[in-house]
Amino acid sequence: MKKRRFPAAVLLLAILCSLSFSFRAAAAREGEPKIRSNAAILYEVTSGELVYEKNGKQKAYPASTTKIMTALLALENCEMDEPVTVTRAALNTVSPGSSIAGLQNGEVLSMYEMLECLLVASGNDAASVIAAHIGGTVAQFVEMMNERSRELGCTSTHYTNPSGLHDEEHYTTAEDLLKVTVEAMKHPEFVEIVGSAQVTIPETNKVDHPRYFNNTNQLISQAVTSVNLYSKATGIKTGHTTPAGYCLVSSAENGDLSYIAIVLGGYIDENTGRNYSYVDSINLFLWGFSDFKYRTIVSTSDLVKELEVDLAKEKDFVILRAAEDVTAFLHEDDDIDAIFTKTISVQENITAPVERGDILGTMTILRGSEVYARVDLVATNTVERSEGLYYFEQLGAFFEKPLVRAFVALLLAALIVYIIFVIFYNKRRRNINRRKRQRGLDD
Repeated sequence: MKKRRFPAAVLLLAILCSLSFSFRAAAAREGEPKIRSNAAILYEVTSGELVYEKNGKQKAYPASTTKIMTALLALENCEMDEPVTVTRAALNTVSPGSSIAGLQNGEVLSMYEMLECLLVASGNDAASVIAAHIGGTVAQFVEMMNERSRELGCTSTHYTNPSGLHDEEHYTTAEDLLKVTVEAMKHPEFVEIVGSAQVTIPETNKVDHPRYFNNTNQLISQAVTSVNLYSKATGIKTGHTTPAGYCLVSSAENGDLSYIAIVLGGYIDENTGRNYSYVDSINLFLWGFSDFKYRTIVSTSDLVKELEVDLAKEKDFVILRAAEDVTAFLHEDDDIDAIFTKTISVQENITAPVERGDILGTMTILRGSEVYARVDLVATNTVERSEGLYYFEQLGAFFEKPLVRAFVALLLAALIVYIIFVIFYNKRRRNINRRKRQRGLDD
């Protein structure tokens, strides 16, 4: 299979998603959207902030959003050009009347094409074929699914099949589903597939014509209706069974903001015909993009502190600024000073020369009691050295050395001894001369 090129935006999102996964509990905010579905989450990818949560820990049936985990295991265990053969045993595990991609017994597709059938067409047959290919049997693959979910920290998830077909013991939560989705979004192939409005499966050894599948996600595909199209949407996966209701895991990007929304237990309004899994997801995105942004906590243009500089030729001070901007994902009404505190640590006894850009300190930014960021403080100006002051200081420093001081002390002691000797010598000579003069007078 030829090597695929991924758009820069796809790779960027994958990189952002590769950051460590943790999120703060979402606090209720004035103006947040009214969510009609049973459970919902809005998560900002780069910051790891959980912006909105409704019943995030409540047990729910995931329906075909289960296929995100199935795809994750395929991405982690297979090459994308790896051939996958459809088997009768795998097809026999697919319930009649469920969503399928029309795979034929003995048909061979690449794993990438299988994932297109799984994620875009939402084929339960593709889910079973992938499961049997990786696990040996569908049942063994389900064990892998449960083990992987535990590794990801999912505490309220249990799988009984790879497709999401309803089973009382097949359940998850919005929070757990978010963890699986974030992990899957680390893979550029996953991001590309779930963001495709339509895919084409070329002819195979069993089918002599191309097959075209429109994405079941109406945020990015208008094959069914255009009422739910959302221009900022980039994926991800739909799901529906009668017990689960309408489920949607979706993503959207706008500027430097990247969101994942999880909506479980949505329904169709009998009066308007609107599917609230889409209505709720779009409203979450609209609110997230309008009311939240990355705000500057520390700017490189801010003058942080002025320090005295010794041995300066003319200007005897240096002004410090942050080496880089520090931003934080916040609501537009959040009080930055109430959320963040800053402490400054600078070098002591700074001496010239100082070059612009020299690191002379550090600013630590706390969010509550946790360190949010650390940034270097650098000089905004150059301070030249006074050579006269420098050499004078060097002379003083020379005489401060212990050996030099000991030598000087010995020299002074020798000088004192010499002076005392000279004094006593001169005094003795004067006495001798006086006695000689005295004897001369007596004679």
